[in-house]
Amino acid sequence: MRGQNCKKGLFAIHPKKSKPGLLTALIVDDDPVCRMFCSTVLSEAGFRVFTASNGRKGVAQAIAHQPELVLIDLHLPDITGQEAAERISESWPEAQAPCLSMAVTGCDKGREFDPSHQALFHATLHKPFSAECLIQAIQAFMPIKQWASSAHADKSIKEPRYSYLKLRFQDELKRELAVLDQAITALNWGKSEKLVHRLAGAAALANCLDIAHSGRQLSRALSGENPAREVAEPYLEFLQQAADLSLEPGRQTTSGFRWLESKRPFP
Repeated sequence: MRGQNCKKGLFAIHPKKSKPGLLTALIVDDDPVCRMFCSTVLSEAGFRVFTASNGRKGVAQAIAHQPELVLIDLHLPDITGQEAAERISESWPEAQAPCLSMAVTGCDKGREFDPSHQALFHATLHKPFSAECLIQAIQAFMPIKQWASSAHADKSIKEPRYSYLKLRFQDELKRELAVLDQAITALNWGKSEKLVHRLAGAAALANCLDIAHSGRQLSRALSGENPAREVAEPYLEFLQQAADLSLEPGRQTTSGFRWLESKRPFP
């Protein structure tokens, strides 16, 4: 399966006894598009779904609901996905069977996390992943009869409506372009890279593949040795792709050119 790196983890596979279709899943991701995508797929598959937008909230939700399945984004705004998984494992009640834990990342395969942390997760899903890929990753460790009826199983591999996901991504992009512009203008490369990394992953799941590709290129430039020199071309490409999504014509390119002109010649 593309994008899956299976590992036996600290979370052993011993699902709680429950009626089919009533198992609980927790999605920990700061990106609303990813939360929507995974929530839609898992709800259709018969899970009761809870979500959290950062690591600390995710740990609290896991302790409160004791889910059979946890999907954790590796790049969270407060603590890392690895740290969240460690805290969940450490705080898990001894009398409660552990859960199936999967990492979610927008990084290229092999760049997602330190090998010493791989034991925390049973599998790694690389954005963009399909609904079918997500369901198959669960089935690899948790037989489908434990969590879904046959009717739910048939529905679960249908992809969420990309038109709806695209609209959600467009709303997110409109909000975040101004934040990105401020961060780049202030030469805050770390903040800029985290934001672009999240947007690229969301674009991929929303099937906006051109902007996902340009976002990954920009993310690499922002994390390079000299972003002030390397970021100009991929930043303009990213802004052009944003314009192609019909986002208030002129707004995003104006901010980008203002930054570029203010920084020339580059140091």
